[in-house]
Amino acid sequence: MAAALARIAGLEYEEVRGGEDLGLELPPRPPVMCPGCLYRPIFYSLKRVASKLRVKPVYAGDIGCYSLGILPPFQVQDIILEMGGSIGSANGLAHVLDVSREPVIAIIGDSTFYHSGITPLLNAVYNGAPLLAIVLDNHTTAMTGHQPHPGTGNRADGRAAPCVDPEQIARGLGVEVYSVDAFDVKGVEETFANALSKVLKEKKPVVVVARGACILVALSEARRKGLQITPYMVVEDRCVGCGVCYKVFACPAISGRRDGKAKIDPALCTGCGVCVQVCPFNAIIPARQPNPEWHKIMRTAKPR
Repeated sequence: MAAALARIAGLEYEEVRGGEDLGLELPPRPPVMCPGCLYRPIFYSLKRVASKLRVKPVYAGDIGCYSLGILPPFQVQDIILEMGGSIGSANGLAHVLDVSREPVIAIIGDSTFYHSGITPLLNAVYNGAPLLAIVLDNHTTAMTGHQPHPGTGNRADGRAAPCVDPEQIARGLGVEVYSVDAFDVKGVEETFANALSKVLKEKKPVVVVARGACILVALSEARRKGLQITPYMVVEDRCVGCGVCYKVFACPAISGRRDGKAKIDPALCTGCGVCVQVCPFNAIIPARQPNPEWHKIMRTAKPR
């Protein structure tokens, strides 16, 4: 196409050489969730809870940044059909699988829940489908450019609007609801364990709303406020090279050295601090005293 346009315009055209012509071998770079993304601790916790309960969940995924959960190391999206398809798919699966061994977990974002997740949740209540629906609430429609939705409190033109929480909707449908801070790994694990145990015991749908800001929105808010974000660092003498932070938790800001010990790139680190919670050897610390205002922004920031 470029050559044709050049001929039409009477311009000279020279084909740009590809990497193979230059003898370069580019490393593979699969898509990843951002450093500091609230979905990472959620998926990490899901895997741990499933292991502790000795179950093999079937995950009904949906359309959003969290679709990246289909990739290693998390692999918590077995089905991705369409926007809003997670809870609907989970409805059917919950009636044909042995949920005591293969519990059904639907994963859906907040904007997708408002778009087309409410009706299938009602259907789950009506038909008594034993499933766990996890609503990932980051206060925005992140993947497509941070558009507002009925849970943001504002309309597309910037005017104020009623804010309807997912919890209100779920409780209105008769579903038991748990809410949790997505960046609190221990709290997320306890909440998932309690919610999943209730699904298995009482054979009915349960909703968990895991909440935190999109890290890109939070970073933008911090820049507007002139807030300096504190990166984290690895204490070399404490690190044993277990790889939990960069292999299992898989934060893009953390990588392994040749000796297996972890290192954190301060240019990529967003200062979320979740790595501190997942490190089994207390080998990760802040490079300096963190600003508590940043951790508040991480949980509450909304697009402007």
